[in-house]
Amino acid sequence: MTKLLFMLFVGLIGIKPTVIVKYNNTKKNTAYIDYNKTQKLKWTDFKIYNGKRFEAALTATQISYTINIIDEVMYVDVSCVFDKKNSNVVAANKNEYILNHEQRHFDIAYLFAMKFIRRLQNDPNLTVDKISAIYEDIYVDWIAYQKKYDLETNNSQSKENQALWDKKINQELDDL
Repeated sequence: MTKLLFMLFVGLIGIKPTVIVKYNNTKKNTAYIDYNKTQKLKWTDFKIYNGKRFEAALTATQISYTINIIDEVMYVDVSCVFDKKNSNVVAANKNEYILNHEQRHFDIAYLFAMKFIRRLQNDPNLTVDKISAIYEDIYVDWIAYQKKYDLETNNSQSKENQALWDKKINQELDDL
């Protein structure tokens, strides 16, 4: 309630609060793994799936943000996590090649978390509503990119295209 009142007050009198946007990888919840460029996923991070389905594995990732307003400063913390509870693998498909494909889904989520941060940092007129709208834009692009990745790699079945995507994603990570 305090945040809402502050934002309404700021809007009415025309004062722009200071906005600090940063990546936050300090979740303390063991159900999630914070993205870390040097820490790669392991099969032990996935649950075993015993049913039948098309995919060899499924990686669930999340990009989220929180807004806190303290002393006329709006803090926007952005995070990217791997959801251990909703990520799974068919036991017979556990190999390094498929694990790499799943890692790339996590890498892509991180790339879009960074795009979100950049868009926020480059907007001099952020409001809570504008942050939400930018997030929605990024979310749509992120999901489309994930689908394109799976389509072009044929869910990792195309080794040639997987290698091209590995190179592309590595380059995008290096460019951050």
